[in-house]
Amino acid sequence: MTCDSSCRSFLSTFRHTDLVRTWSSYNALERAASKCEICKLCMRRVASYYEPETLGDSSKDREIRVKCEKGRLTLECEISPSIHVPMSARDLRIATIGSLTPAKDILEQANNWLWRCTTRHGECRIEPRLAEMHIRMLPKRLIDLMHHDSVVIIDCRDWIANNTLSLDELGQYCTLSYRWGETPHDCVLKESFDMLLEMPLESMPQVFKDAFTVARGIGIRFIWIDALCIVQSTAGNDKDWLEEGYRMGTIYANSTCTIAATCSLHANHGFLALAEGEFSGAGYRTDAAPADPNQANSSEYFRIVSEAPLNERGWVMQERALSRRVIHFTEQGLFWECCVQKASDRHGDFDGGNDRGPCRHKESLLSVSRARQTRHLCPVEWFHFIKQYSWAKFTYPQDRLIALSSVARAIQPIIRSEYLVGLWRNDLIRGLEWHCFHPETGLRTANVPTWSWASVTSRIEFTSLQINPLTTKLVEILDVEIQPEKGNDSYGYLLQGKLKIQGTLARTILSTEPPKDFPMGCRTHPFWDEVQDYASTNTLLKTNPRFKERLYTVLPTGVGTDWIHTDVGALILEPIGDIKINERGVPESLSRQYRRIGWLQTDIFLLYDNARDAKREFLKKYGNSHIDLLKLREFRESWMECDPTEIFIV
Repeated sequence: MTCDSSCRSFLSTFRHTDLVRTWSSYNALERAASKCEICKLCMRRVASYYEPETLGDSSKDREIRVKCEKGRLTLECEISPSIHVPMSARDLRIATIGSLTPAKDILEQANNWLWRCTTRHGECRIEPRLAEMHIRMLPKRLIDLMHHDSVVIIDCRDWIANNTLSLDELGQYCTLSYRWGETPHDCVLKESFDMLLEMPLESMPQVFKDAFTVARGIGIRFIWIDALCIVQSTAGNDKDWLEEGYRMGTIYANSTCTIAATCSLHANHGFLALAEGEFSGAGYRTDAAPADPNQANSSEYFRIVSEAPLNERGWVMQERALSRRVIHFTEQGLFWECCVQKASDRHGDFDGGNDRGPCRHKESLLSVSRARQTRHLCPVEWFHFIKQYSWAKFTYPQDRLIALSSVARAIQPIIRSEYLVGLWRNDLIRGLEWHCFHPETGLRTANVPTWSWASVTSRIEFTSLQINPLTTKLVEILDVEIQPEKGNDSYGYLLQGKLKIQGTLARTILSTEPPKDFPMGCRTHPFWDEVQDYASTNTLLKTNPRFKERLYTVLPTGVGTDWIHTDVGALILEPIGDIKINERGVPESLSRQYRRIGWLQTDIFLLYDNARDAKREFLKKYGNSHIDLLKLREFRESWMECDPTEIFIV
């Protein structure tokens, strides 16, 4: 079923005129409804207000009309002019665009979620301050879905300049989050254009076709897809990408909804068939139990959504974090995500207690929209986000910071701190306390300082997320020097970054092959950023080939205590340039410059037979409010030196 020409034309004019559509009688409206979705919608609305025998009286023609007054739509009938039947512009939009979409039960569920969010979730709406800036945040191009067999890409600013559509109308668009795949598809925007560009629908990859179906099904006329809305230059001319690529975060942040092809492996691998296979005629899966919020938990959400193929892409992390609403299409059905709630077609709403607790749960993905509304970001929520972000894959490892830049820019006004290579100045000491699980390569990311997690390509963990965080700090940050590649943009590519820090250097013998787990009674455990060669050619570093051990310089950064353990965390450092052995036998860089090569965590009380008694004795003698290096020396003789010094880590 399609919409007739009269109904099609009034959608573009109803905001600018009072009388937008008329039918000579209810019988005429009923005949038109058999061929037109909009007429069908109007017929149902009128029939809900009048008795059938009154409407079916053909002795008199009683005109029915749609009117628009001050942007509000109403239906009027001459049977009773005093009765105004309310209409919604969104209902008309869904009827029109939905007429181009095959009826799909799966889209009814998505539409219900979107309606509930847009009408009831104040936290998910754009702030007035942001709405005023929307003219500059609007994408340069959008795809118009008001066509059957073709894809029409429009230039938004040309359409606004020519009064084709208003800013508000163009601002209602959705975005697509998907995987390109290893082999790029041929359907891309190859050059710029004026006003519009038409491409055949049949030439589109299946993921695009599925996204068009979903957008129409939820009543959104426009969609943004990077391959079709940013010129993909093959001649080395990246001007359009440089202009639009850095705005991708803004584009996703301002979209009405993001369609996530979560189960799709590449652009030619559609997602609707996989997701729709889980649905029956009622819109729920055939094997699904009744929706029960008590069954829902965030670990399942994490397993199905966050560990899906799509979320292996590093660039998707910013798309998901910045989007106000996301509909995930998975092989296990549909999943919903917005600032307020998460839900699935099978389990209903997920437990909000876990989802809103970023300090406690691994699936507490950072939501920029939620942070903007609450004007608050939990101090460790950034660490949770970076931990999950470190699992993502990049074709080019140097893109890890660039793909993060839009998120960092968006939350900087909330955190109110200086952004420093993936960390924040007001929480920098905790930001330094990260470690790799397994170093993937001996090479570090170019031009990224070794003290930043972004310098490695493997998964990381932050000590502040562990059970016993290092609450007492043993170092002081004196200065940080960041030299951007271009201008003063510290969010982009860097030339170098130098950290000036004051602390007490120490020396210790460490295994170059860390154990897979903690041996009983010992938790001196090195986590290496780089694969270590125990047979060092530098004789000053003193190796022990028999046990594959080496003498290392470490810088303790913090101490954490509970009733049994006292953990000490330290940066493992390597001197740069000429090295000497000082009077204490510690290798020292003459230039006082070091590279970070790993993280050391040790539990000093597990070395005692009665750790609990040792803990009580320690607290009785020194208290729980402050622990310094001199006191710790009594428990680990000669492990630490006493004199603090200033060094640089690059």
